[in-house]
Amino acid sequence: MIKKRFATLASATAVALAGCATQTVQDAPTDIVAPSTSPRSAFERDKLAQAQALVRQRRHGEAAEAWELLSLYRPDEPAYEISLRHSRRAADRAASQHLGKARSALAAGNEQLAVKHYLLTLANDPERAEAANELRQIERTRNRRYFLGKPTRLTIGRANDYLTTAPAARIAEPEPDKTPASQDAPPKARPATAEASSDRSALEHAALLERDGEFTEALAMLTRYVKANPDDDEARAQIARTWEAFGDRALSTGRLRAALRAFERAHAYHPDAAARLDPKIDQLKRSLGQS
Repeated sequence: MIKKRFATLASATAVALAGCATQTVQDAPTDIVAPSTSPRSAFERDKLAQAQALVRQRRHGEAAEAWELLSLYRPDEPAYEISLRHSRRAADRAASQHLGKARSALAAGNEQLAVKHYLLTLANDPERAEAANELRQIERTRNRRYFLGKPTRLTIGRANDYLTTAPAARIAEPEPDKTPASQDAPPKARPATAEASSDRSALEHAALLERDGEFTEALAMLTRYVKANPDDDEARAQIARTWEAFGDRALSTGRLRAALRAFERAHAYHPDAAARLDPKIDQLKRSLGQS
């Protein structure tokens, strides 16, 4: 699975370049399917407004995340699942188009433009392996060009003006971590067999993994189980508790965006925990300037 270290950077870059992305990616507008009933809570209302705004801004990858949360929160609302599919298709188209533009720019010798389009590719599809690898290759080329074979007195303390795009220079290998990536994105579940998805012993196994701090494996196992058994309230409550525990861990290490996403997922899986989760979500939004 592709490393998540580009995900947060790409998402932030997509916000800064949203206007440019609208002009350069000419994909068909994504329809917003109205839900059949009014939102049942402030959480749902706010997340729905966010999803719709992201669709209008053509920030398809982020829109897909918002629709996914809504579909988890209201699995009985088909409009959310339909909108999720629309945004995922639009994100895939946008990622492919930006990847082509990045390669064209690189072939023309314009590294700055290439980096911009690679980041927009990853903003729409963080798992696009070729984009991540080609962006790393640009970084390796820059390092050879500006540092390799030069005396340290010429490179140590050198200003960042040698970079065509400063944020890309800050991409670094993540610290080894047993939690679900040190970035904001949630862990991807591994492919599962039907037996693994339906066996309730998976819940006990996941609880043991959570106790040992193995959040990636625990959440992957619970996600598979809940997807196969969406009406199992006990399992939905357990995955919500696990997401909340991961959020608390992220919060304790200062990763506010990771914590916010974790608490929102916990809320989506188990709305009955709103009284406990809403204050955490509201506080994090204020801290991040989102309220």
